[in-house]
Amino acid sequence: VEEEQVIRYVRQVKAAVTQPVTVADNYVWWRDHGAALARE
Repeated sequence: VEEEQVIRYVRQVKAAVTQPVTVADNYVWWRDHGAALARE
């Protein structure tokens, strides 16, 4: 799944629920590629 699609999914879920929404994966991906998604 492309990063922009995951961001859309996160935004959709955040709009639909009241509890915090987070995502998890290997920290290396976050360090190297996940900045935009982490800001969500």
